[in-house]
Amino acid sequence: MTEEKMRIEFKILAPEAKQVLLSGSFNEWSEVSDPMKKDETGTWKKIRMLPQGTYEYKFIVDGVWTFDPTCPNTVLNPFGTQNSSVILASSSHVYSPPLRLPKGRSQRLSLSTGNKGPRRKPARTA
Repeated sequence: MTEEKMRIEFKILAPEAKQVLLSGSFNEWSEVSDPMKKDETGTWKKIRMLPQGTYEYKFIVDGVWTFDPTCPNTVLNPFGTQNSSVILASSSHVYSPPLRLPKGRSQRLSLSTGNKGPRRKPARTA
């Protein structure tokens, strides 16, 4: 029996960055295995297929390890700093609002799964 994997997209707006990597418990904290791709708006993206579970992660923006300050879930790591944490469940949806970073750069992280969840029909108006 194979474990069902879920699609999760990590995003960060960092138009001035030259390189952004995604590192976490899902890739054994690799500093090379998950480079993110930059689109025309300066948003860096990485899609991962992960089984349900709890994962810790950080971004490496131009060589600087950065936890996601918009993520409501953080855990203390062995180095005395914080890791961001995300829990993937069958109906998991996570969104973090935008924030301002030092040096005038802005960042937005959006985590989403391929599961759209229940849909509601619009109410009829008379």
